[in-house]
Amino acid sequence: MSAVRLGHRSAILLPLRVGETSSGVLGIFASMPGAFEAQESSLLTDLVEDFSSCIHGLRERAAAARLSLRLREEAEREIRSRLAAALHDGVSQTLLALNVELAQARSMLRRGAPLDSGTLDRLVVGSRNALDQLRDVNVELRPAPLTLHSFTAAVFDQCNESAELAGLPVIFHADETPLVLAESVKLQCFLAFREALCNAVHHAHASRIDVYLRARPKGCLTLAIVDDGIGLAPRSSSERRSGMGLSILRERIDAVRGRVDLRSRHGRGTLVRIRIPLAPTAMP
Repeated sequence: MSAVRLGHRSAILLPLRVGETSSGVLGIFASMPGAFEAQESSLLTDLVEDFSSCIHGLRERAAAARLSLRLREEAEREIRSRLAAALHDGVSQTLLALNVELAQARSMLRRGAPLDSGTLDRLVVGSRNALDQLRDVNVELRPAPLTLHSFTAAVFDQCNESAELAGLPVIFHADETPLVLAESVKLQCFLAFREALCNAVHHAHASRIDVYLRARPKGCLTLAIVDDGIGLAPRSSSERRSGMGLSILRERIDAVRGRVDLRSRHGRGTLVRIRIPLAPTAMP
């Protein structure tokens, strides 16, 4: 009735819908009776379908942006917590003990007492331990293998190191395609891979881990970590994913426009697949 009072004699109401998702209704009014014939109605319907798709796409991108921001914040908090724990539990404790030894040595010197070789040895060992722990923190931020080797060689070395430390086979499978990755892509992909491999080694209770590295021309780099461990129980998947540091892993791969897929069945192992689009210059 309000449309009639405003002088409108024709109207067409078109739902803004994509699939089962509704964004409302678009109403178009005219002052002439019978203004919307079949041809005009068909044209408007097509336009509204395109308009609905645009609205749906914008909402999806906004939701993805909010999710990405939340994951980034969670990842940053987790990184800060891990670094704080490494500094507090490692370097800080070593430096505290070293400070006590130095204070005792200073007190002895002030009294004119000679320093025994055992005290000096403990000071040397303490300072060396502090340097080693700081180096470990630095490696966490910038892995040494990446500065020395290609990406493929760095992944291979990490597999060998993990196998030696964990005492279980870590089998590396790679094709012969040479890779030349941008430094930022190389770093984030390696850190994500190392996180996934560390999860498998420490949490999966696996007897074997396989790592697959594949690259396809004009396609993507695929890095898969497969274990035959206990898998994720359906009821605890979300909790285990958070505990396994997957938020950091996803954040790293999101930063280089890639994606991470996780597949797991309770008692049947876990697959973590990392995919990163390759630039034209990534494959010589």
